Amino acid sequence: MRYKREMAPEFSGASLRERSNGLFSVENRGMFDYDDYMPIPIRCSGERTGGTTSEPMLIIFDVDGTLCDTHDVDTRCYRGAFESVTGRSLASVDWSRYPEATSSAIVHGLLTDMGFGNPDEEEQRILAEILTRLRDAARASSAWFQPVLGAVELFDELRGRDDHAVAIATGDWGESAKFKLEMCGFRLDDVPFASSSDTRRRADIISLAAGRAGFRTEDAVYVGDGPWDARATRELGMRFIGVGHRHEVLRKEGARAVFRSFTDQAEFFKALELMA
Repeated sequence: MRYKREMAPEFSGASLRERSNGLFSVENRGMFDYDDYMPIPIRCSGERTGGTTSEPMLIIFDVDGTLCDTHDVDTRCYRGAFESVTGRSLASVDWSRYPEATSSAIVHGLLTDMGFGNPDEEEQRILAEILTRLRDAARASSAWFQPVLGAVELFDELRGRDDHAVAIATGDWGESAKFKLEMCGFRLDDVPFASSSDTRRRADIISLAAGRAGFRTEDAVYVGDGPWDARATRELGMRFIGVGHRHEVLRKEGARAVFRSFTDQAEFFKALELMA
């Protein structure tokens, strides 16, 4: 089956700001309810209340909803690509409904259930179409790709410190995740990276990222926005910081601290210190 590589219709025509009714305005930016961009009160349950460690601490970040506020464009591209390649409707883009919430696992499982004889090949065609649609969106308007507030600054700050290291572990495919990160302004040179292009299980992705950074998972902190992130870190015996609008869910899943954004670096580093 061949499909046309034309600009996706949802990204052509009227400007993004007109079509989204101000989605990316200062007052209403992206998928999160920022409450004037202030982090919610931090609640930590770490064993220590001060001091530092002699060894660097590894901070592993998720991508979508954590570093990149790209939920809307991601959903449009994912759904459109799946339907374009398979000719079937995607039942749901609520990742919590799937047993393993990574892009590769979801697509592979759906293709298998639909009876496609070569799901690996079809998955690669879907990924290629997603990348085409993401590039179309970027050409239409860079406003589709916004970092979570304060994320770029925090990421750069952590990269420049001797007492911390950073890595990325995403449930997205590697190519599409890196495209979104670069569009949002993140510098990825030399940053250890793992994705569902490497392995389909989120816990394995996180563990792989830690290993590529030279750390054990128990010596790292994972930062994510989904309950599936919290469950994966619990499986690995890792510490977890939540970010985004699911703060009540993330607390219930065991997040030691939850933020709406990364605008207050001092509070974020305080949370890390309490976890050391």
